[in-house]
Amino acid sequence: MYRTAPSARLKAHITELLGQAAAYEREQLAELGRLGARLVLQRAVEDEVTAFLRRARYQRTDEAGGSRNGTRAKLVQTAAGELMVDMPQIRGTAERFISRVFPDSRMVIRTRPWEALIIGGCVRGWRTATSRA
Repeated sequence: MYRTAPSARLKAHITELLGQAAAYEREQLAELGRLGARLVLQRAVEDEVTAFLRRARYQRTDEAGGSRNGTRAKLVQTAAGELMVDMPQIRGTAERFISRVFPDSRMVIRTRPWEALIIGGCVRGWRTATSRA
């Protein structure tokens, strides 16, 4: 059992990966990118839970209703591959917690790879044949 936040474990893993070698190979850079994406998503979900419960992890307050009760793995399919995010489990609240990052926590979230590729290309300045005319 882990008693640390999933984002803290991801951050430690990134720090460990950065400390391994001075010259990164292609596979290490890809893993670093996946870990970075996971960290951003994980922190977003953890911040949502903190705001919903109106308290930080292990903080005790009188107005807090509900508590964190572990996590559940959530797969997210992205253009870079499949990522796993630990979705916090919430117990004892008056209303149901619904994440804005992942609105329905029971299904796999998929990004649109082609849409991401096209938007990324526009951001980088790719041109189409019609724009050259």
